[in-house]
Amino acid sequence: MKAIRYFVGILLFCGLGLGLEAEERPGKEKKEKKPVPEFPFKRFYVDAYAGYGWRLGAVKMNREPFGPEAYLDRTYSMTEGLRVGLDFGYNFNRYLGLEIGGGYMAYINTKSGGSFWNEEGRIDTLFEEDRYYPYYQGIYAYAEARTIDGKVGYGSVQLVVRPGFKRVDPYVKAGLGFVVGKLNFEQSIKVINKEHEEMNDYHSAHGLGAFHEYEEYYTGADKFFKLGFVGALGMDIHLSPLVSLTVEWQFSVYRMEEVSWGNLGLSRVTGKTEAPESSIRKFRYTGRDWIPFGSHGLNFGIKFKF
Repeated sequence: MKAIRYFVGILLFCGLGLGLEAEERPGKEKKEKKPVPEFPFKRFYVDAYAGYGWRLGAVKMNREPFGPEAYLDRTYSMTEGLRVGLDFGYNFNRYLGLEIGGGYMAYINTKSGGSFWNEEGRIDTLFEEDRYYPYYQGIYAYAEARTIDGKVGYGSVQLVVRPGFKRVDPYVKAGLGFVVGKLNFEQSIKVINKEHEEMNDYHSAHGLGAFHEYEEYYTGADKFFKLGFVGALGMDIHLSPLVSLTVEWQFSVYRMEEVSWGNLGLSRVTGKTEAPESSIRKFRYTGRDWIPFGSHGLNFGIKFKF
């Protein structure tokens, strides 16, 4: 269904440009309409733009198959958010050009994270009305969380093909791109030591005890460089011989980056040391996750021709 929607959008986009150009032909013009100016051909241009990108594919963080009792699923991508960029272009003629550009993710709004939750306990007995009831009493609760953030920039070299219309000129871009930057990883393990009173807090409102927390933090960083494919569908709206507005739908596809949580180093420890430091290790996830960089989004820009 997505492919059909994209295909219909492309047809509408091309039809809009062709329709506008058809209205500007001498045989189709109305008598009261002014002729469309013939702007002089310019070989060079600079296009400054801002836009918003959405993730093109997303990944959920992995978990141990039989470890945690509960898990918070969250998808994430490092190329979703606000972006700004600058393109430099050279037109061989009215129909074909070459463009070199780049940009920066000014705000990534998908700080990724995932968390586990598990408990350790024992089977105790509860005395109630001359009877003993077996019940499960949680002794320690474990919570594991992982987050990824960082800085991401991108660049591209693309061919630009256009029909050369006078006022609204649609175009198609395609070429090679890259993303580069630095990622920061943090993993935290929290232990809650549940101290109960004489009655279990599950069975009695008087059994809520004190909570002693203990946390370990693991951190790491990774620089990356990824090559991929980029493209765009857009249109130039000519305002004058030197200035035009641009609107384009951009997309990019890159290989994912792998992160191994077992390679992170212990950075700090907080809380009370009464928590079971030795058993906390088995609840730490030491497997791998994959970070996606593909995106698609809408850009608005202003182009200066010279």
